[in-house]
Amino acid sequence: PPYSIARATAFTESYSVEWWALLLLNMAVNFARFGPELKAAYDDVISNSSDTNWALFGYDKQTNDLKVVETGDGGMEELAEEFSGSKIMYGWCKVTDPNTNLPKFVLINWFGEAAPTQRKGVCQRHVNDIAAFLKGAHVTINARHEGDVEEKVVLEKVSKSSGARYGFHKEKARPVEPSGPVGSVYKKADIRADIDANKRDQFWTDQEKLEQQRVAQERKARIEDSKRIDRETKERESKERTIREQRDAERARTIDAQKSREREELRRREEADKAHYKSRMEQLDAETEREKRQAEEARRRLKQQEHEHIGMAVRQTKETVAEREAATQQAEEEAEEARRAVEEARRAVEEARAMRDAEAAAEAEAEAAAAEEAARRAEEAAEQALAEQRAAEEEAEAAAQREAEEAAQREADEAAQREAEEEAQREAEEEAQREAEEAAQREAAEQQDVGYSQVAEAEDVGDNVYGNVESEAPQPQQVEDDSLYGNVEPTGAMDTGDTGDGKLQATAVYDYQAADDTEISFDPGDLITNIEQVDEGWWTGCAPDGSFGMFPSNYVELC
Repeated sequence: PPYSIARATAFTESYSVEWWALLLLNMAVNFARFGPELKAAYDDVISNSSDTNWALFGYDKQTNDLKVVETGDGGMEELAEEFSGSKIMYGWCKVTDPNTNLPKFVLINWFGEAAPTQRKGVCQRHVNDIAAFLKGAHVTINARHEGDVEEKVVLEKVSKSSGARYGFHKEKARPVEPSGPVGSVYKKADIRADIDANKRDQFWTDQEKLEQQRVAQERKARIEDSKRIDRETKERESKERTIREQRDAERARTIDAQKSREREELRRREEADKAHYKSRMEQLDAETEREKRQAEEARRRLKQQEHEHIGMAVRQTKETVAEREAATQQAEEEAEEARRAVEEARRAVEEARAMRDAEAAAEAEAEAAAAEEAARRAEEAAEQALAEQRAAEEEAEAAAQREAEEAAQREADEAAQREAEEEAQREAEEEAQREAEEAAQREAAEQQDVGYSQVAEAEDVGDNVYGNVESEAPQPQQVEDDSLYGNVEPTGAMDTGDTGDGKLQATAVYDYQAADDTEISFDPGDLITNIEQVDEGWWTGCAPDGSFGMFPSNYVELC
């Protein structure tokens, strides 16, 4: 409700003059704190010996202390770039009047459109003090956006402020007519007589009403601004969330498609490698089988030759033994005949003795002695033949044993050679298998590099289309490398976070909240395990709660 005159008078008289003075002092602009810097910047602009032609002044944080923000020599165009849409600032610039080609000074009171409304109300009281400090301004401009401080607009206002649009250096001299005396209607003012008490009270009442209306309007404007800001914030967040979801869905689709292509390519390569390996093994088996057959044939021929040689030696031995046996038998027969002759001789001797024929007895004895000598020689020949037969048999047995030992040694050597060849063959097969696996891994890595670079290009395109979402925490890095799934080779000085089983671990540096069910959430200090470096900007891993998904790599540090 409107205040009455009495209530307005009581309201104004309820506070002391000191209180009102303190309130006004707290709301006034302060030049004392940065006084030397302010004066130096002002003097540089107005000085003809300095190249500086503009200076920008602003408040120190949320205080009323005026300070120098920036100075320069680039003119109005450079000064216009320094104004901020969320701040209250004052510009002091020296320009050239397009009409007179003389320097003119322009004071710009900049109240940014995004500056707080309450702050605008407080700083509005400082405009006169600023103008008094930056004295000598030819043109004063109240600006809110960039269009108000364009060089063309400022020069146009300077041109209009210079009076008639002509150059005094281009005009010809005109005769000056004499003027008459100048009159005056000045009369000394009597404040008590001029100001009526009722009118004064009414004035204060009207001012109070205006102040209440202004406060109400400002409150309403603040509420509307707050609602508008909340509405714009919600719309922006909704739009950013939609863009982020679209981008994440597109990234997920791209990654899934790339993974599917890579799995298919890897499967084809594995099948090709298996077929190549199988063909190589079959070829090696065929060669091994052929070599085995050749070795078996050689061993068979060698054994056959050995058997033939041994058979020949046995036959020769048997023939020699048969000849010796025949000789022995003949010697035994001769010895038997000799014995029979001896017996006959003895019988003849006996007969001769019986006949007492001395001559016959002597002859018979001689014949008996000759028969005995012949029998003795036959026995010696038989013993010698028997000894030679036994020596031949022993020699044949020794030769057969030597042949058997040599055959056994050759078989042992051949077995050792076969084992060495089989071991060499196994080593060759293992080496071929390792080479095939390494080649498959290299080809898979190369294919991944090619595929990941394509995904990185797709993500870069998506970022250009959707834009970057701003947040207080660091934004996830964009894919700029040619790798997508962790084809990152750490240097010797870098800690890779490898736990020894090929899995990476990292400690969270910032907190992160998942945007959807494909991402994970964590707090600073949480341990992320089983990390797979999907790309340089996004990794996958297990959160402390057991969930698995994607997260930005620059939110964590490898441990």
